[in-house]
Amino acid sequence: MKNFFDRYGELIGLILVVIIFVSGILLIFEKQKLSKLLPSNSSDSSNDEVINKLNDLEKRIKNLEEKNTVVPASISQNEQTKNMININTANLDGLDSLSGIGPAKAQAIIDYRNSHGGFKSIQQIQNVKGIGASIYEQIKNSISI
Repeated sequence: MKNFFDRYGELIGLILVVIIFVSGILLIFEKQKLSKLLPSNSSDSSNDEVINKLNDLEKRIKNLEEKNTVVPASISQNEQTKNMININTANLDGLDSLSGIGPAKAQAIIDYRNSHGGFKSIQQIQNVKGIGASIYEQIKNSISI
């Protein structure tokens, strides 16, 4: 081991000096970037102003995130329910049009609803033989009662 350090000790020292130097330069650049964000005078009111702007920006980002999870305004609630399949009234072809539901499962849905007096919730469709959690996840946004 002593041989290694005798041989490469100066090189390792030089590499450490370069790393420290580059790190210092990077810190200077980051400090310049931050100083552009903050006002030139360091009064409390100007710092409060920056904090308020950052808070406003955070609120705007949250609003955008929420808007991405909400159904677009152009699709009304009536249009959404119009495109849904009512599992209590749909015929074989309507049920067959659902993703993951073929003619046999569509008939099983009809048989289940006839023998149990209809579905009380869309989750009950998982009680139909052959329709488990994975199929339910595929169709839950396309069905209604």
